[in-house]
Amino acid sequence: MQSWQTDLLNLSLGLGIKNSFRHISSLKHLLTVMRFVDGTVGRLALPRNTVREKVEIPTADFDAEWINCSGADKRRVILYLPGGAFVLRFPNFHTAMLSRICQQADACGLMAYYRLAPEHPFPACLEDSMLAYQWLLDQGISSDRIAIAGDSAGGGLTLSTLLAIRDRGLPVPACGYMLSPLLDTADMAPSRWKNAATDTALPPPGKRALNPRPVCGQC
Repeated sequence: MQSWQTDLLNLSLGLGIKNSFRHISSLKHLLTVMRFVDGTVGRLALPRNTVREKVEIPTADFDAEWINCSGADKRRVILYLPGGAFVLRFPNFHTAMLSRICQQADACGLMAYYRLAPEHPFPACLEDSMLAYQWLLDQGISSDRIAIAGDSAGGGLTLSTLLAIRDRGLPVPACGYMLSPLLDTADMAPSRWKNAATDTALPPPGKRALNPRPVCGQC
């Protein structure tokens, strides 16, 4: 049986965020609305025992947080890359999600808030995810004790990160986890229309007021 927080999240996505995409045509307006939703409904979704601790990664130009490391095995880490179409950020919603994942996995979570477009176009997001992964290795955490995960745009970035790790000859992580990953930046996948009615968060491309060009290139 899913939690009331999950029900609340799905309801807010369907009634709030999905409808917002149908009517909001300005990125600035969309950012304002999403910050409000995350600061209200997103805050309610946070488990009471959630622990957040800011992380300082040398040379990094992005924010990062440890999530739910109190009492968890600090040798097991989930590097999480949050979604948001490469332009949005939902720190409370994503912290709530990662907090529960960490509890189930008996692991610490490192939330990497990679730089966002359009101010920081590709490859900024990939540079940041790779820097976060390298930092974990530098902390003495074995690669086979690290999982890289992400949803939506963060899911697509997870795949890009895994490929970059392979191409650069770095130790590969134990696994990668992608939740509804954004892999088709051209937005032409038939599933966009096939699943439009049941999609919790996004209307099909033709019914969105804001349809920007891809902002993250290969992500």
